[in-house]
Amino acid sequence: MPRYFFHIRTEKRLFWDRTGFDLPDLWNAADAEMAAALWNEVMTKQLDLGHTVIVMDKSGKVLFVSAF
Repeated sequence: MPRYFFHIRTEKRLFWDRTGFDLPDLWNAADAEMAAALWNEVMTKQLDLGHTVIVMDKSGKVLFVSAF
């Protein structure tokens, strides 16, 4: 499984996710429903109002940015 990193930006700081999560590729997962559930669980734990989540792959490519 690919490793993804969920960096969190608050009003004052950027918190780097140095560990990351091994998650299935949503576009190529054999069980798309299970893959979506895993992604949802990780994202739910990262979310907080007033924060921005920056998702990167292991090469450092930004895949997704979302503000809450």
